[in-house]
Amino acid sequence: MRRAVGIMVSIFLYSLQSYAQDPAFSQFYASPLSLNPALTGKFNGSLRFCANHRTQYNSINNAFSTSTISIDAPLFEKNKITEDRWALGIMMMSDMSSNNILKSNFLSLSTAYFKKIDETNNSQLGIGFQATYVNNNIDGTRLQFENGYDNFSGAWNISPTEKINQLNASFNYLDINAGILYSNSTDGINYNYFGLSLYHLNGHKITFPGSSIFNIQPRITLHAGTSFELLNPNTYLYLSTNYSKQSTSSNLIFGGSLALEFNTEYEMSNKIYIGSWLRMNEVLESLIPTIGLDYNDFSIGLSYDINISSLKTASNGKGGMELSLIYRKNKSSGTKEIPCPTF
Repeated sequence: MRRAVGIMVSIFLYSLQSYAQDPAFSQFYASPLSLNPALTGKFNGSLRFCANHRTQYNSINNAFSTSTISIDAPLFEKNKITEDRWALGIMMMSDMSSNNILKSNFLSLSTAYFKKIDETNNSQLGIGFQATYVNNNIDGTRLQFENGYDNFSGAWNISPTEKINQLNASFNYLDINAGILYSNSTDGINYNYFGLSLYHLNGHKITFPGSSIFNIQPRITLHAGTSFELLNPNTYLYLSTNYSKQSTSSNLIFGGSLALEFNTEYEMSNKIYIGSWLRMNEVLESLIPTIGLDYNDFSIGLSYDINISSLKTASNGKGGMELSLIYRKNKSSGTKEIPCPTF
């Protein structure tokens, strides 16, 4: 009993310390609007729908769960005169910690503009902005402390010493984010990209009644990648990395995948992906094997964070499962494609 309560309290305190930190996906490349506002509309097609779901450390009382959906699209494609592009997008995200004791909901509106910087339109520079309405909730009354356990009835009562056990509050605010993205291609097959995004530009402080003050610290994210065809026909290598820093916390993910193309005789070819990424913060935290499939207008990805840090003892070796789904509606016939890297 004491060990179970101790683990639950430890996870809650860890969540509370990270409450002002942003949720993130291991498949960062499959959640473009949460990675960089400048990725809004950066795809070949007339509409893109993305969905992501991540659970982590389920063996410790549903410690973390994050879900998001987004829709983005370029505007005025049929009437454009130049190869420049303006796009809009909307994203909804839900992040829950410690068996839903901590909950955050996000509603984001994004816009981005891409400008060609060479005559061939093989290089583009994009800038994006995002406004996010955030709702945070904390229900400390559901937290179970050892001195709140009634040995006679077997029920959990409010702890007489822990003030957080008497707290149930919410807080709302508006967030402003921005980003830039550079991408180029030499031949329409090999791509390179580099992006930078800044979140929480306007800054906030969350004060729950009877609790500490949580500062929403600015976050900076750098992400880059390259893709190219190997000597073996219809085989491609994709490499990417993502580094983010918020307050004293940092997170680095790097790795790649090998893609095998099939159905090449048809206008729309498909690919199978097999790869792996590594996650580092203060220590080497996770190995992330990944599989994926591009089939017609759909892309599906499945990954699992294998915990290789010291936390694997408390988590019973369980890590984080993550699923992503992307749908891209084909461009209308006769519209020129823009060079877009596959992230």
